[in-house]
Amino acid sequence: MAAEADAVTVLAYRDRAPAILEAMGEARSILTSLGRHYRLGVETRP
Repeated sequence: MAAEADAVTVLAYRDRAPAILEAMGEARSILTSLGRHYRLGVETRP
């Protein structure tokens, strides 16, 4: 799906920055290798 999209949003439901980056690590690698722009969505409310 990412290969066909212009951009992708990845939602990472974690509460610490290292956990967020770990959770989306594979997605970031794939999207970067495809040259796709992406946004990382993070929930900020308790």
